[in-house]
Amino acid sequence: MQQALSKPPKLCQTIPPRPINNVEDFTILYIDQNKERDLSLLRHTVNFIRIINDPNTLATLLTACEDEKYIVVMSLNQAESILLELQQHKCIHSIYFISQETHPPVWINDYGKVIGLYQNVESIHGHLIKTLSHLSSRVISMEITSKDTILNLPFTYRQLLKEIILCEDDKSDLRKDMLAFCRIHYVDSHEIDEFEKSFADTHSIQWYTQNSFLTKILSRAFRTQEVDLLFKMRYFIQCLHKQIQSISIKESTVTYAILDVEQETIEKFQENINGLVLFGSFLPTTFEPPTFNEYQNKDTQQYLVFSIRLGPNCAANIEQLRSSNCKVDILIDIDTVFRVVSMDENENGIHTVYLESVSHNDSHFQQLTESLRKAMNAPVVILKLTKLFLATDHYKEVDYLTELIYQDKSFENDSTLLTSLAAAHHLLGNVDETNTNYEAARYQFFKSLRAFQLFLPYNHQVLSSTYNTIGSMFYQDDHHQCAIHFHEMALECQLKASDPDPDAVAIYSTNIGAVYIDQKNYIEAMKHLKRAEMILEKVLTKDNAKHLISICQRISNCFWRTKEPKEALKYYKKTLDLQLKLPNVLPHPLSITYYNLSTAYESIGDYDQAVICAEKSVEQLRKISETHPELKENQARLEIVRQKQWLKQALFS
Repeated sequence: MQQALSKPPKLCQTIPPRPINNVEDFTILYIDQNKERDLSLLRHTVNFIRIINDPNTLATLLTACEDEKYIVVMSLNQAESILLELQQHKCIHSIYFISQETHPPVWINDYGKVIGLYQNVESIHGHLIKTLSHLSSRVISMEITSKDTILNLPFTYRQLLKEIILCEDDKSDLRKDMLAFCRIHYVDSHEIDEFEKSFADTHSIQWYTQNSFLTKILSRAFRTQEVDLLFKMRYFIQCLHKQIQSISIKESTVTYAILDVEQETIEKFQENINGLVLFGSFLPTTFEPPTFNEYQNKDTQQYLVFSIRLGPNCAANIEQLRSSNCKVDILIDIDTVFRVVSMDENENGIHTVYLESVSHNDSHFQQLTESLRKAMNAPVVILKLTKLFLATDHYKEVDYLTELIYQDKSFENDSTLLTSLAAAHHLLGNVDETNTNYEAARYQFFKSLRAFQLFLPYNHQVLSSTYNTIGSMFYQDDHHQCAIHFHEMALECQLKASDPDPDAVAIYSTNIGAVYIDQKNYIEAMKHLKRAEMILEKVLTKDNAKHLISICQRISNCFWRTKEPKEALKYYKKTLDLQLKLPNVLPHPLSITYYNLSTAYESIGDYDQAVICAEKSVEQLRKISETHPELKENQARLEIVRQKQWLKQALFS
């Protein structure tokens, strides 16, 4: 199994593992061909720093990292050669130049993302401290849908993802899991030590508003919707949600927010008056409309002002709970849904969107979400997520998350959660099988087996189904020996169990026989097929009658191939008897069986019976259509056996 999992299958698209420390909204991109600088001071502001010594690799990096927001730090003497490249990428947020010059060159004014010239890293650090937390709070993702739409997968996905993240999972120690994840990315963090020692649910708002490690991670998680961050941080998300609910405002309230947006977002609001909108995070707002002087910047970033009328229980007044540096008055809960009431533009070109909160019982909201909400119903969060991701074409995300969970061992001692992890891999494998990517399907089923074997022996009865499925995937790719091996492992799991499942034994035996038939090893195939036949005859039911018919057809085929027509005839007859006992037997399968009987009778010289069966084969096809494509062949067979019947009668007379 380790060999099978040693490398992903060909054509398998995956999300690469998260680099250590890369969990915040911003990344420092330091570009310098000549020398390294001491950047440790910047890590107090931004946790992850990428260093580029070769500008030729810059375009590749920027194209591959669409979700990143880079703050570029570089020497001014390199600017002219790469500044145009930097300006073209959306992932570049701002550019700082290190230079001893006191006045910037005139050409820099043509590049809106340039912040300015700084003499050293310390001065850049000081500027970032003043601006970063403020910038993160103004970049919030959102989904908008029109008033007439009843199918909008991005909107529905975003809403149901939030609902799942807010689901309490009694089987997991979410707090321990979150802190373990944070310590990987913030080594020796005294802030995490303090949180572990003193945090209580009632401190959630204070921690969220003090620009802590929690706020930095969540800022990125809410903007990018990266599933590993949301999954690992859901303990704190749930705590914050519960605190807001516990102190929520009970009367209608109007609050305001200002957010950075693209022109495309402004146009979406203009086009979707009376539509619904979701924000990807908790939404910080104020009682007073924003003043714009403090927000002015020389870049081309656009803003939207939101005037929001809130109903009861949507938000909390946090004036007495926020940290001292925070200016937020009202924190709106993450699960709040809004309707776009109207939109206007003032003389300065600033757009204001008027929103009102709506109930989750709103008929439009229910139309958008209820069907998929029911489809993703499952007892465990990881299975809910898996169903949601696969239903909304997020295969890579759930594949990444399940592998992360296994690698960090957060489920290691919990058989219930490991079982759900195994089930998630089965669902992924089913998708690959449906897409006929059997190699990728095997890879997922092997991962399912890997999860099971953390708490079950390799030959446990529960694993038989997974072994059998892996065997079937090998069979689909014509890897016959591997297929036999895994079908036999599935059979062994059942035969060694204290209470084996007869139907499972019959199915696995049939599968082994089918592979041997493909290998033209008919003698070995019949050993397994007759075992299946014997079991099903003892427990024959309506449900397995068709399976028994299939087995008899295969056994008769084996006898025919080994030139034993009398034995083949016996199983053709048995097939016919079983078919005729079915409640709604179809004419085409009967036609095939009568045709086979005719060939068997002909082979042993019984032309009278051969003619009778050939006639019945033609008769069954005519029940379907007088122009059935097999009718001509069957009529030709009928004429052949009639001639042989006549010739025999003539000779004997």
